[in-house]
This record gives sequence, structure tokens and C-alpha cells, in this order.
Amino acid sequence: MTTASRRGPALRGKGLGHRTTAPIGSFVVRRARLVLVAAMLAVVGFGVLGVGAFGKLKTGGFQDPGAGSTTAQTLTDQRFGGSVGVVLLVHAEAGTVDDAPARAAGAEAASRLTAVPGVANVVSYWQTRNPGRV
Repeated sequence: MTTASRRGPALRGKGLGHRTTAPIGSFVVRRARLVLVAAMLAVVGFGVLGVGAFGKLKTGGFQDPGAGSTTAQTLTDQRFGGSVGVVLLVHAEAGTVDDAPARAAGAEAASRLTAVPGVANVVSYWQTRNPGRV
């Protein structure tokens, strides 16, 4: 970066960077049309090479077959039709979800789900009392 100081403007063209980039810069200036044609040919060439790439690319990214998340997704797809999260709905036949029978049924369902092998996280309304979960 060049800056001005009390002693005058900073000297340009000195230092290691100038020795490295000066030959490249002077070549580009002297042979501007050649550089432009070479760049255009490179763009066209890479475009031709890249046309076949769209047929070989797949959506969804890479999934490591040994990762726990891949195993969980496979099990979810097989057992629940591919839904990301499984929602269990407890309906109160009489009263509200805060009444004792519904609370007991919800707590029982949550504890049974927690005991299932492979289930990592169970959150219920009766644990959080979050009205958004009702």
C-alpha cells in the first residue's frame, strides 16, 4: 500500500512485489490482444469441458455411509416414510392436556420413546410447559 507522509509520497516500484509482478504486468500490457484471445479461448474450452458435468453431478451432496446422521436418516426413511422429525400427538378425550390423565399419557409416551434404542432426543410439552408444543 502506498501512503503519503510528511516527507512526501511513498516511493513506488521498489521492493520484492515489483520484481515479481512487473514482468507479468508488462507482458499483459504489451500483448493485450493476445491475452484477451487466450482468456476467451480458455473460457470457451472450459465451457465445452464442463457441459458434461451437469449429467454427472447429483443433488444432495455427499453422505458418509458410516456417519450416525446417515444411519439415522436411513432408519427414518425406512420406518417413517422419510420424515425428518416424528411427532407424536396425544389427544385428551376429556378435559385439557394439562389434566392428570392426558399428562400421565404424555409422560408415559415420552418415557417409552426415550427407551427405544436409537432415539436420541425426546422433547414433550409436559417437560417444557411450552405452549408452542401443544
